[in-house]
Amino acid sequence: MFKFFKNIEIEWKILLLAMIILLAFACPFQQFYLSHLRTGIRQSTDPSLESLLIALVKSTDETNRDQALESLKRHRQWQAFIPIFIREQQQSVLLFSFTLFILILLAATITVKKLTKPLKDLSRAAEEIGKGNLITIPYRSGGALGTLEKAMNTMQNELEKLREKTKVQAMEMAWRDIARVMAHEIKNPLTPIQLTLDRIQERVDKGTTITMPDLSKFVDRIGTQVESLERLVNDFRSFAREPEPQLSDVEISPIFKKFADNLEGSISTSVNGNASVRIDPHLFERVLLNLWKNSIEAGATQIVVKIENRDSVIMLHISDNGSGIPKEHLQNVWVPYITFKKGGTGLGLPVVKRIIESMNGTISLCSSTDKQDHGTMFIIGFKDTFANSNSQRKSRLS
Repeated sequence: MFKFFKNIEIEWKILLLAMIILLAFACPFQQFYLSHLRTGIRQSTDPSLESLLIALVKSTDETNRDQALESLKRHRQWQAFIPIFIREQQQSVLLFSFTLFILILLAATITVKKLTKPLKDLSRAAEEIGKGNLITIPYRSGGALGTLEKAMNTMQNELEKLREKTKVQAMEMAWRDIARVMAHEIKNPLTPIQLTLDRIQERVDKGTTITMPDLSKFVDRIGTQVESLERLVNDFRSFAREPEPQLSDVEISPIFKKFADNLEGSISTSVNGNASVRIDPHLFERVLLNLWKNSIEAGATQIVVKIENRDSVIMLHISDNGSGIPKEHLQNVWVPYITFKKGGTGLGLPVVKRIIESMNGTISLCSSTDKQDHGTMFIIGFKDTFANSNSQRKSRLS
């Protein structure tokens, strides 16, 4: 009971207290009034009056006897009417008390609501300010409430300034981090390119002939680093640009099998099951390219794809037997620019996540680095388009 009273709104607390106080005073007042009424009626009647009137009837002449009989009759009528009168008074008091109670309760309700409305408005305003919404708090109250309304408006203005300042600082910090990471990643392939060019320039300065094997080696070295730079730029561009999927209902198993055939010499892939999903096949191939590349770089020799339908959701389990990802790194794999691989950009898996989410899907992963059971499993979920279309068709028919 105390917990219920504690959790209700303040106006209801006040009204409940007012009801309790009214009932506490109304009941004793009724009893007091009726008790005094009974006492007053008893004192207004003489218990010996009836016996005197009877004696008078017997002893007087006929004229006085009629008057005495009439008085005796009225006396007996009054004695019989007393309980009825008391009951009527009791009902009147109850009706009056109930009417007064309702009127006081209505007046208290209106008064309390008017008194608590500014507080409730301030409470809602504080909630909206906490969500970051700009609202106008009118100055309608005086005294402490008016001061509080002015203080909340001032607080809102100061908070908005702080939010803007924090947003600018966060953007500056993010761009500093991006610039730092990009500068570091660009510098990595530029160093071997510069060293290779220095070697070529050194031989030119000495007049040494560059043989075809050496030239081929120098060109391959520069080409490898240029490819690394191109991959870095493409990953950055893919992450910075929102993908625009062209969704269509396709069978997922043939996409896996076709992609696996293209990488047959690099890694073994088996596909189990099939389902129809609503995706962009080209974007989905980009997802597979990133996942298969990660598995190959982790030393995996086999990838197993399992497709199953669980409660109208198509689940794609993509597991490999690579080295796995340590548990302490799992929470950071989706964070851009964080990488634990040599030469990595930290954008591959964040790009995968954004592409999957752009196709209304979900992706998660679990991994193990145990010697006996090591590898990584990606779990991708899409809604079953066939089940959804059937349910929509049934709802239209019904």
